[in-house]
Amino acid sequence: MWGLGSGDTRAAQTLQKALLAAFVGLVVAVTFVVVGSLGL
Repeated sequence: MWGLGSGDTRAAQTLQKALLAAFVGLVVAVTFVVVGSLGL
């Protein structure tokens, strides 16, 4: 990893949470668009 400091660990966890949130948002957005295009 980048380092063994607690600050680096906290930053990595924050980045991981941000990426997870972005991924979930992307899945929801794509699902919404697909459902909307199908007229369901």
